[in-house]
Parts: sequence; C-alpha cells; structure tokens
Amino acid sequence: MNIEETLDKWGELHDKYEAAYQEYRTLEVDMWTVLYDNEEPFELVYLNGEHTGIKIKTPNDVADIITGCVIAIGGAEWFRADGYWLSCYDTKKEDHEMFVRIMRNRDHVHLIHKSY
Repeated sequence: MNIEETLDKWGELHDKYEAAYQEYRTLEVDMWTVLYDNEEPFELVYLNGEHTGIKIKTPNDVADIITGCVIAIGGAEWFRADGYWLSCYDTKKEDHEMFVRIMRNRDHVHLIHKSY
C-alpha cells in the first residue's frame, strides 16, 4: 500500500471506530438512565440487622451517602471517598456502578461505619 491507500484505509476504519464509539456511549447512557426507573427502595442495615435509616432507590441515593462511610458487599469493604467508592482491593467505582453492585448483592450488603 502506498501512503494515499494507507490514509484512505485508516480513514475508513476511523469512521467505523467513531460510529461504534457513539453507539457505545448511547448504550452506556441508556444503561445509566434505566437505573432511575427503580421504584423499590432498599434499606441499608448494620451487620446485626439494625436499621441505619439509609434507603437506596436510585444512584442518587448512593451518591448522597456521606464521605467516610464504609459498606460491606459480600467479602469486600467499600469506602465512600469524595465522589467515588474505593474498595479494600483498591478498585474504584462510580455511584451508578455501586448502585448495581448493591442491588445485585442486597442480601449481603451491610453498613460497617456511618460518618456524620
């Protein structure tokens, strides 16, 4: 291939890439949006089953959890940092990702530490 053919081929592939990326972003927004349609709240409890007063219905409720709170999901502890969640295994998650994780594992989610 000469330079022109190379650039033409690159341009075609780049156009396909851009179209695929736009489709990916649209699907991602649709996935986030559907999370706000949930109507069933979940109440976060302590390990002993005591109520915490924290109810989670949408990702906004997860975002409203105060910085410094720690929740356990299964065998991992998650610390609420400033605008994101950090696991004991150094994994970082956004609020919508944590909402899905909490709801999928709601039988094994407990508040470990409540900040004020």
